[in-house]
Amino acid sequence: METGFGQHDEYVAVVALVENTSEKVGQTVTVQFNVSDAAGTLLKSQSQVESFTRPGAETGRDHAGGP
Repeated sequence: METGFGQHDEYVAVVALVENTSEKVGQTVTVQFNVSDAAGTLLKSQSQVESFTRPGAETGRDHAGGP
């Protein structure tokens, strides 16, 4: 799994890339992003469920947020 983020003005986008490492078709994954400030205070939390169609498949999920 890889994650990353970017910012443009007051908008922030976060991305996760995950892979189905099982031998099974039709697996699902829940990705949850937690965004905190420098003090560790939780600013935003968002989750998304994605499904895979085959073993070895990759899927990316992103979420953009603003003010």
